[in-house]
Amino acid sequence: MLLSNCTPHEFSGGAAPKCAGWFGPKAGCVSNRSKSYTSSSKSSYSSSQAKPVLFYDDSTGGMRECAYVPGASGKCNSFKPFNAKAYSNQTLFYNASKGSMQPCIGSVTFQGKCTSFGLYRNGLASNNQLFYDPNSNKMTTCRHVSAIGKCLALDISPRKGTTGGTFIVDDPTNPYKKKVPESSEDLIKLGESMISGSCTLGVNC
Repeated sequence: MLLSNCTPHEFSGGAAPKCAGWFGPKAGCVSNRSKSYTSSSKSSYSSSQAKPVLFYDDSTGGMRECAYVPGASGKCNSFKPFNAKAYSNQTLFYNASKGSMQPCIGSVTFQGKCTSFGLYRNGLASNNQLFYDPNSNKMTTCRHVSAIGKCLALDISPRKGTTGGTFIVDDPTNPYKKKVPESSEDLIKLGESMISGSCTLGVNC
């Protein structure tokens, strides 16, 4: 009679999960407790995994956060103050002597400069990793990374969203190649991007 008249949740005074049955989970039951826990867990996970976008400062030789969103240009001329939380053991620093992106095994100065470089390992650079292009003094994405962390094929412009912005690039190899908006929705999105400053008509949108 006890098992048929109350649930484990009721019997335990609320300590047991709401959807727990005497012989397994209750079919079709949605637990508010598990639902809220899952959503909050995902939220904290995504925020903790967010990595600041770093740009190479050729005046100091350090990797630093940009004070604004460079967009499709990939160039940063003004940097934020030093923030130790912007760096981790997964952060890649530009090694000017080798022209490669490498992890830091030393310390990071207040100018974002690594005092001692480690060896690059395969897989350290994600698809959104920015590489420094000394020829144009900008950061951009890479199509092929060598075993030492040097980019063998730089994109002309960084991939969408990699520099922190939401600029529109239809073809990474040719940022001036644009698709003609084919619907009213495309036109609205293009207008919103220009109004928000995410892109400039005739340049990158």
